Amino acid sequence: MVWSTIILIIKIIQFTRIENNKIILNECGKIAFNEWIELKNRFKTIELHEFIIMPNHIHGIMEIT
Repeated sequence: MVWSTIILIIKIIQFTRIENNKIILNECGKIAFNEWIELKNRFKTIELHEFIIMPNHIHGIMEIT
C-alpha cells in the first residue's frame, strides 16, 4: 500500500472553511474530493482506501495492484 500526502505549496488556496465549529469543503475542497474519487476510474491498477481532506493538504491511502 502507498500512503500519500498532497500539500499545497501556494498557501493562499485552502480546501476547507469552518462554519458552526464544523469543517466544510469549499470549492477547491470539493474538486479535490471528486478528483480523489475519480482516480480509480483513470488508473485501473489502484484501489483507494481511506482519505481525509485537511485545510491545506490531503492524506490518502491507495493500493497499487
